[in-house]
Amino acid sequence: MEIIAVFLDYNLNVEPRSVWKIAPGGAEAERYPFLVNECGVFYAKPGFYTKRYAKDDYQILYTASGAAQMEYAGKIWRLAEGSIAMIDCNQYHNYRTAPDAAHWTYHWIHVGGGYCAQYFNAIYRKGFEPRHIGPDGELLRDFQEAIDQIDHTTDEACIRLNRAVGSIMTKLIASRDSAPPSAQEAAVTRALSYMQQNLSQPFSIDALSGEVNLSKYYLIKLFNRHVGMTPYHYLIQCRINESKKLLRATDHKLSDIAEAVGFQDTSNFSRTFTKIVGTTPAQYRGGRT
Repeated sequence: MEIIAVFLDYNLNVEPRSVWKIAPGGAEAERYPFLVNECGVFYAKPGFYTKRYAKDDYQILYTASGAAQMEYAGKIWRLAEGSIAMIDCNQYHNYRTAPDAAHWTYHWIHVGGGYCAQYFNAIYRKGFEPRHIGPDGELLRDFQEAIDQIDHTTDEACIRLNRAVGSIMTKLIASRDSAPPSAQEAAVTRALSYMQQNLSQPFSIDALSGEVNLSKYYLIKLFNRHVGMTPYHYLIQCRINESKKLLRATDHKLSDIAEAVGFQDTSNFSRTFTKIVGTTPAQYRGGRT
């Protein structure tokens, strides 16, 4: 039998109030339909990310505030406030605080057991896509119940834990028949994905508007409404965030980093970086650990 090692890479840049609990295990928990392995709530800051595959369970993520960018099922998705998704952790996935977001607060559960695959297939019978269900106090209470009960191995705790997970699964089933994102939201999501994938290329609002089949004036208006900034300013933020990673992780010359993130002029890159970050690229690199 082939054994595949779990791949995991992450930057756990979260606030101290974040919660991460791991189940103690035991035969008692395995007698119930849902086997919860881990759960928690993360108050993720910029730079937070997780990359993983070959973990034999499913993960449910609910965005309470902020936004994330997730790569899964061969596409890039935006997890906006009020969205929920269930992913198969055996498949490669990569999620992070969105480049344009100051934070991402999300509740999560890793769960296995014999029923999970059936639920997953029923939820995404028409293909994977995160669902938007909006603010939901009942859902948040279910996630909190999982956090409260996962430490315990009594029958009562296992029953309450399974009831909470079952309630969350029911919400996911119901979400498959909810209204799809508006055409405006879909257009903005396509534009965000296009810019992220073409970060180093010269920016053209005409090319971007053609990609999403909207006039450039209407696209700018939608961006301001849904993202809080123009497409150009969003792209600059993404470029600077990517350059910060390269400054920390590599010894590449500033001119090479500038070119890699779409700045053809090193002086312009340095001025823009200093204006946004509050320190020069060289000073930022010098502070790495």
